[in-house]
Amino acid sequence: MGKNINNTITNAYAILAAVFAIIVAERLDLNQQNVFGNFIQTLGQSILTISAAGEQQEKANMPESKDYEMYYQIKMLKEQIEHLENKLTKKGDKD
Repeated sequence: MGKNINNTITNAYAILAAVFAIIVAERLDLNQQNVFGNFIQTLGQSILTISAAGEQQEKANMPESKDYEMYYQIKMLKEQIEHLENKLTKKGDKD
């Protein structure tokens, strides 16, 4: 179901872009169309480059968060072991 929604949204963006391009192109001469088209293309490429760099940064940070999660789990396990050892020691003292 989610895949169909994503396809529908993607198709809607493509149609919207085509309609927008036609409306803009009708109001510009050939030179203006070229300049504006190149500007929009450069804008899109810049956004994609920034997005790709952001994804790489997120991927680079993921091991750190996983390491911290593992560190936290180990810390909690050590505390639980210490708690159980204390219980056993107290139980041994009572016997």
